[in-house]
Amino acid sequence: MAQTLNRVLIAVTSANLKFWPLGLKTGYFWTEVLHPYETFKNHGYEVDLVSETGTTGMDESSSGHGAAFDFPKATGLQRIGSSIYQNGGVIGSLCHGPAIFANLKVNNQLLIKGKKVTAFTKGGEKLMMATDRLKEHNLPFMEDLLRDLGADWQEPPNINPMSEFVVVDGRLVSGVNPASASIVAQKAVEIVKGVHVEDKQPKKSIF
Repeated sequence: MAQTLNRVLIAVTSANLKFWPLGLKTGYFWTEVLHPYETFKNHGYEVDLVSETGTTGMDESSSGHGAAFDFPKATGLQRIGSSIYQNGGVIGSLCHGPAIFANLKVNNQLLIKGKKVTAFTKGGEKLMMATDRLKEHNLPFMEDLLRDLGADWQEPPNINPMSEFVVVDGRLVSGVNPASASIVAQKAVEIVKGVHVEDKQPKKSIF
């Protein structure tokens, strides 16, 4: 029996700019990349990393707001995500990563409209004292952004915004924070295995 080729594409932010008062830069939060990467590799997947510009930088404060800056206008990544979804793949998003849905369309319709989704919460931003930084950079709360896109926002039931929480809606998986990274990846794997058991085409997931 021929072995199905399983490939995963992890999208990371290209934003690497000063965000905090002391001049610390935002960027990608390393555990949000490492933990899914390890999960996929442990399942035998081939994993590639990609960013909108081909460049990236690590978050210096482990807060990971980078995607909120560039993902809404990351047309290249959005085209890839749309292609993956239309070809039966899974799209996973984490923390501020759901900002990618701002212009990710399938058949000229916003993919996220009517879909259940979660992301980093207002409570989380307040806990991290990031609300003023968001206003300074004209960045919306993730909840507000996703609601405005017509998504079915799912608020984590746990009062601790740093607790694990993952939402699955068909072939969309979203996680609330870095602690949820491995679970998002695991759910994506489970969906691929369940949906594509007989399909021998290459499979992909995007973060």
